[in-house]
Amino acid sequence: MQDYTDVIVIGSGMGGLSAALGLAQAGQRVIVCERNSVAGGNCSAFRIGEYTFDLAVHQLAGIDEGGNCARLLEDYKIKSKLKFFKIDPFVTLILPDREIPLPGNYEELEQIMLDQSPDHKKDIQKVFKAMIAWRHDILITARIFQGKQAVEKSDYAKITLLKKLTYPFTGLFWLLNSRRTADNFFKMLTKNKNLTTLFLACWPYLGLPPDRISGLMLMSCMSGLYGEHTYYPQGNSQKVADVFVSAIEENQGKVLLKSGVREIIIKNNQAQGVVLENGQKIFAKIVISNADATQTFTKLINPTLAPKKYIKKLSELSPSVGPFKLFLGLDFDIAQNGLDKHEYFFYESLDFTKCFEKLKKGSISCLSAYSPSHLEPNFAPKGHSTLILTAFLPWKTERDWRTAKEQIANEMLSLVEQKVKNLSDHIVVKKIFTPQDLNNFSLSHQGAMYGWANTPGQSLIYRLKQETPIKNLYLSGHWTIPGTGVTTAMLSGWILSKSLEKKLKKRS
Repeated sequence: MQDYTDVIVIGSGMGGLSAALGLAQAGQRVIVCERNSVAGGNCSAFRIGEYTFDLAVHQLAGIDEGGNCARLLEDYKIKSKLKFFKIDPFVTLILPDREIPLPGNYEELEQIMLDQSPDHKKDIQKVFKAMIAWRHDILITARIFQGKQAVEKSDYAKITLLKKLTYPFTGLFWLLNSRRTADNFFKMLTKNKNLTTLFLACWPYLGLPPDRISGLMLMSCMSGLYGEHTYYPQGNSQKVADVFVSAIEENQGKVLLKSGVREIIIKNNQAQGVVLENGQKIFAKIVISNADATQTFTKLINPTLAPKKYIKKLSELSPSVGPFKLFLGLDFDIAQNGLDKHEYFFYESLDFTKCFEKLKKGSISCLSAYSPSHLEPNFAPKGHSTLILTAFLPWKTERDWRTAKEQIANEMLSLVEQKVKNLSDHIVVKKIFTPQDLNNFSLSHQGAMYGWANTPGQSLIYRLKQETPIKNLYLSGHWTIPGTGVTTAMLSGWILSKSLEKKLKKRS
């Protein structure tokens, strides 16, 4: 059996769904092929008995109240179909010597930093000035290259004329410093170690410590977390994916579940369609792979059909760490027993490099703990709650997590029990989820949870481009620009759909 369409999207992660929706609304016939029984990829949820869990989403930055991703939802005309809880503080740091909440707005955060380092007001102001300047330059860049619809009018109005006039010079400054790590970049702003530690403590959201992560990528993350607030979707994260799917179908698109792609059809260096796992062929003008980039070019395509230089580049890129998670159903309300905020970062040490080195050995030194059931009580039976613990581990560790799952899980529980006594005694449901499980679910290379590792040479403009050397084959999602995160993947799909919309119009 053969079908013909305009656009095929491989994978229903949020980058793929976003690209599919944009093109469907532009009048293109779109088919999304998903190997799993649910759409959404990392933006999905599941149940264990009476407990509901999100697979990966903790919270989403800028998806409501005029944020960057909120504008995307408005452009897709689906904003009214989604409701969100505002998260504030977005995270609370549990450090060896203190607890510090990090709010989602610059004013409150500045006051917290002043409380922690009262003698370094000038340095604090310098950091905020740099953060806001970076954010404004991102908005100016988006408006130039993606059009007025990419930037909220009220946000653009806040940018001074002087800032707009100096944009070419500040843009050059960012470019010249784009290869710096976060540690290195922040040394230009402050010499105060305590201040640097607090500002960079959100590094787990991107999977590398400050001495390894891209300074500008972490700055982008910080400007989103601190400048746009974060939100949790009412219902659960699956609701977001479901709304995208419904909108695609309302625009005559199709989302085929349990329909994995076995091969991308390539002829004369041009993508012409796909072969599904059941043997069905679907031909199209455009093929978009939201799948893992390595999977795309080594499994779905015969590597000999792609330029050797491109395959070599792929082989030299490093995937990010993978998730080691504990999904817990508890017989008490965790919000009444020590964790009354949405999310916490537990750190064994303030030496973030040391923390990461320990993780590489297969031991737990830091983790995230979040409980969405305090926002959505129906995620658990009455009086009960859910708690999701997330650490991240490389594909290969000195102590192999494949054979040490229970020991690692117990280390995670022990770290949280410093604040929640006897947590282990209240576990009704426990599911361990490893990098291998993510690989099995999404075919993510080495179970990577952030796409490529967010090193300076693999972030932002150095990420893989969406256009590939094979004609009519494109990439979306966190393996390509702009980078890591569910909302960033949505933006990736939106950018691609706008670009392809123009190209397809020219062809017609």
